[in-house]
Amino acid sequence: MNTEFDAQAAIIDIGKAVEEQLQTGGAGTPDDICIFGKPRSLSSVIRSRIDASIATVISGNYEHIVPLIADLIVLWQIAPQDDKPFELVYAPKATLVRACQDIVKFLLDKNRKYGNSALEPKRIFSKADAVEQIKVRIDDKLSRLMNKQGDEDEDVLKDLIGYLFLLKVALYRQSELHAFAQMTHGLI
Repeated sequence: MNTEFDAQAAIIDIGKAVEEQLQTGGAGTPDDICIFGKPRSLSSVIRSRIDASIATVISGNYEHIVPLIADLIVLWQIAPQDDKPFELVYAPKATLVRACQDIVKFLLDKNRKYGNSALEPKRIFSKADAVEQIKVRIDDKLSRLMNKQGDEDEDVLKDLIGYLFLLKVALYRQSELHAFAQMTHGLI
């Protein structure tokens, strides 16, 4: 087993998984859209799913990161149309897949610029591992969204999606390293 980890390949792989989720997972079912006979906006449906996914991920079920990323991409693409009723909001799957590809490109560019600092932090002040450091960054982005605090030159939702990608990569890397350590235990 090669101990060298390719973060860029992992980001691309997760991008493909999110694209697949966007292609197959709809933006809600008719039951999601109407509550007690009252129609809800698409963003409220997506926000409810995001809340449920975040709660699931926080509880340690990291399988929900990819669907969470997909729902965040849908929200990111429809947010400007938030005031329209569900029937009038339309985000073609091709647009959502393109948005996912934009996130992958954004992350690969950042990875080149910052030298993989999210997955291999320098640990000058903080000694926390990469997973914990990424979780702190996710908490910061969620706090900004909840407090509606964002700079005009910052896309908080896009950053949050990017950090969730990186969390998935870091968790994957952590499990690979753990499996390698288990396999080589006692051999060295």
